[in-house]
Amino acid sequence: MALTKLPGCFANRGAYSYFTPFPHSFSTPVKLILLQHENMRRFSQSLASTASNHRHSHNYKLESSYGPSVRLLLSLYGMQAEQVKATGPHGRLLKGDVLQYITLKKLEPMPIEAISAPVSIPPSTDSAIFSSTSASTLEGFASTKPSPVISNVTLETSEDFIDKELSNMRKTIAKRLTQSKGTIPHIYASVDCTTNKLTETRKQLARDGVKISVNDLIVKACALALQRTPAVNCRLNVNNEVEVLSTIDIAVAVATDTGLITPIVPSANEMSVCDISSMIRELAARGKEGKLQPQEFQGGSLTVSNLGMFGIREFKAVINPPQSCILAVGASQLSLNEGGKPTNTINISLACDGRIIDEVTASKFMSTLKELLENPSSMSL
Repeated sequence: MALTKLPGCFANRGAYSYFTPFPHSFSTPVKLILLQHENMRRFSQSLASTASNHRHSHNYKLESSYGPSVRLLLSLYGMQAEQVKATGPHGRLLKGDVLQYITLKKLEPMPIEAISAPVSIPPSTDSAIFSSTSASTLEGFASTKPSPVISNVTLETSEDFIDKELSNMRKTIAKRLTQSKGTIPHIYASVDCTTNKLTETRKQLARDGVKISVNDLIVKACALALQRTPAVNCRLNVNNEVEVLSTIDIAVAVATDTGLITPIVPSANEMSVCDISSMIRELAARGKEGKLQPQEFQGGSLTVSNLGMFGIREFKAVINPPQSCILAVGASQLSLNEGGKPTNTINISLACDGRIIDEVTASKFMSTLKELLENPSSMSL
């Protein structure tokens, strides 16, 4: 209800009240005057409460508008947040703002005995909570006693380590791997292969007196797959030109006490599995003794890295420059085939140089390799 032009009494316009200073008429009802007076009193209390809540809310927002690193700097240098101009988003005080102010004013940190722990303010995401927070509650946070400052702290350092200089081989490996990951865009292609027929072929050869490993069969299969997909048997030279290799040389990663070496089986596509197995054993033995010649571990078309004997199911290997491909072989694991029957499978993952071998070419190579591994009778063993 809006009352207007009532001489000598309070009048309302919307939510506001005002008083006409001239004497009111004796005809104005006393009850109406008292009612208007009560409304004015309540309105004044409401304004006072709103102002108080706004003041506490402003102080809290100011306190919560910076992070713990800013709060620590303010405490160390005895500063107030209002002294520093905030340049962060939405008026947030940044650590850089405080550091710039300290540098500009050439301030020195306070003595450690005079530093008090900063007051922790309970976090809240809803500013409306302050409308119902009393002034006494907020004052309670401000009066919280700081935690005691621990001085004369002695940090203990551990000496339980030994500096060991890298060997020349480790330095070379580090340099080559950094070069590979930093300059060669690796693309990957992975596939699971069933190994039931591969294992049966190995057992059959063992009964005939020929002892070979699954890795020997994988090396032979890689050589034949490269022969059938010659676009993968290439590398990028120092002049950024693609070199199509005339021979198919497969490198095999061998672990030694000083690091990995990759002796090369030359023209592996023309060798029998038995010859490949014998050469790998002989190269690995001399490699562990450090007796390999440079031409026996430099170059090559592709490297085979097999961690299956360590139980690693799958992994991604790093290309060994100047080669453009490396095949990672995982451990055999039992799984169900499409018919629901248990079968042994291995995961093989090819990493190749994306600058000269695209995903389609890599996929063709992996499809060919999968077919050879799952049907070893198609290989000339």
